[in-house]
Amino acid sequence: YEICGCDWSSDVCSSDLSPKAAVKGRNGGWSMKCLAPGRQNPAGRNENSLVLLYESRECTAFFGGDIGTAEEALLLEQGLPEVDIYKASHHGSDTSNGKEALKALQPEIAVISCSLKNSYGHPGRGALKRLREASGRIYETRYLGQIKITGVHLEEEVGSVLKYRYEDDR
Repeated sequence: YEICGCDWSSDVCSSDLSPKAAVKGRNGGWSMKCLAPGRQNPAGRNENSLVLLYESRECTAFFGGDIGTAEEALLLEQGLPEVDIYKASHHGSDTSNGKEALKALQPEIAVISCSLKNSYGHPGRGALKRLREASGRIYETRYLGQIKITGVHLEEEVGSVLKYRYEDDR
């Protein structure tokens, strides 16, 4: 794969992964675009999280890192596409996963990564409510363990793993 001319044969990439930069698969079948951060936010590390959009012929997925609703609003101004998979921002925190962003993204499924007994209380009740309204299908690592997605059609697989199976409908 390549990223803006960066040589990935070494462990260190000298390219700047700035918004609109994209990592592309060798055959062009997929890409991972950097949507943010576009500038350093003095508010802290969470607000400067890397936000990524995965796109392939089979599906699209949004990964919001630990951004909050203020950063989501900035992304909304740029325009957010509808996605198949939404990896909940900030472990499903109430300060993330805003109604407007979820309305724009319209995810088929949402995945929340958090531990069962975490001291932060993630995911938040408000975020869970918004995710249910936006997606209807929520999968949480605190109950399922590892979640793996491959292919096109989402189905549960034995062993608490989700499998997104590709079927050629042509």
